[in-house]
Amino acid sequence: MKSFMSKKGIETQRKEYYITYQSKNYFIKLCESNIEKETLESYFLNDERISKMFSMEVEIKNGFWDICESKNENFQSRIGDYIIIDKINH
Repeated sequence: MKSFMSKKGIETQRKEYYITYQSKNYFIKLCESNIEKETLESYFLNDERISKMFSMEVEIKNGFWDICESKNENFQSRIGDYIIIDKINH
């Protein structure tokens, strides 16, 4: 979990989620994932560390991070590889 940084380099209160896979950090695009933000957050302690062991089924995609068809939230024009979560295995 990291704080969202504005284009001006200002840290905001909004939190974003990332997965490290094969030494690369991937942004988790929740609006395309099959899980809710609250479900993902339930695996974390208050200090942003993972509190439970789990595995996930994910897809690596390439495209816009901040553009979601279901929401009209275009925060920035970030583009590149990202991950969507298909399923969390307990």
